[in-house]
Amino acid sequence: MSAPRWYYQIWDEKSRACKEFGPITLAQLKEAALAGELGPNEAYNQLRREDEQQWHRMPWYLADLPRVIENGLRNHEQELLEGALHSFPALELVACKLPCIYPVDWEARWAECVGKSYGGKMIAPKTDPIWQRMGDQARYEDALGFAHAPLSMFGGYTAGVPHRECKRLGVMTEAEIQTQQELAPDHAHNAAKYTAWRASLAPGEWECISKELSVLRDKFSAEIREDLAKLGNSAGADFLRKAAGLEMSALENTPEDSEREAARQRAAEERNRAFTNVTDVQNRLPRLKAEYSVPLAAELMGLLTVAIEGGHLRAYPKWLGRAYRYTGEILEILGEQKQAAEYYGCALRADPQCGVAKRMRELLK
Repeated sequence: MSAPRWYYQIWDEKSRACKEFGPITLAQLKEAALAGELGPNEAYNQLRREDEQQWHRMPWYLADLPRVIENGLRNHEQELLEGALHSFPALELVACKLPCIYPVDWEARWAECVGKSYGGKMIAPKTDPIWQRMGDQARYEDALGFAHAPLSMFGGYTAGVPHRECKRLGVMTEAEIQTQQELAPDHAHNAAKYTAWRASLAPGEWECISKELSVLRDKFSAEIREDLAKLGNSAGADFLRKAAGLEMSALENTPEDSEREAARQRAAEERNRAFTNVTDVQNRLPRLKAEYSVPLAAELMGLLTVAIEGGHLRAYPKWLGRAYRYTGEILEILGEQKQAAEYYGCALRADPQCGVAKRMRELLK
């Protein structure tokens, strides 16, 4: 079966009408995007495939592809600087899927390019050859030929993975991070400048500078410890660690840091579990309504109880309102009308727009 052809509409301000172009191949569509012929991305600019009857708004990055590529190249150059290679030595591929326009299966493409997954995430060092393979136009027709984001005309963006996270997930060791950093062009340039500067120093001058640096380093470490103690287990503490580059300091592996990090991760896991439970109940509730089942109702009630009593949804009123609402709906299915009305009331107090006010009034009559 031949690949589907494409059509696109561009709003013409002068004639106040849409000009339609097509049918064209994917290669011709990419050529038009690279030439900037699909933009600017106004509401009238649309795109569709031959096998899709529905028109879709032109994706912003496709309509403005030349500028997106230029920004991607600039970001890539920044990512390869010495400091950035140390703070964020690896990249995670963030799958951007557009099933209605072009169904890129990023997970499958990552596997084809012999990529590894860590904790369910597609991560590789910044200088890994996989980025070249992912952007290879000979492999994929929609690829743009770059070893950096955007990898495709339909997405393929990346996000930096912090130093500590790389080591925790096993993506890179400290030695591999250091080797990658030393091979960077920016590092070689700075190393040459440093060598020339050391050679220009008078005898004994370097020893004095080293002592001064040692005193400043100890003072800085003490001040950071005090600030971290004041901030406790907060987002501000995490930001301070990253800003101070603690991944490369002795502060990284202190018992206090390890304990705070473990507590932060536990809290994040519990919060995510609450969201997951509510979503799970939302997906399975139609089955309970169609097929009355006490065991299933008990299971869903248990999930919602954990989500509500954990307290993590209090900062998210809409999610808390949904949890209360689903609990009320399950109780109503079980014939507990009075309790259902009470939970509907809790849902309305959490989120007045949760949509159960009318049903609660009917149950209270």
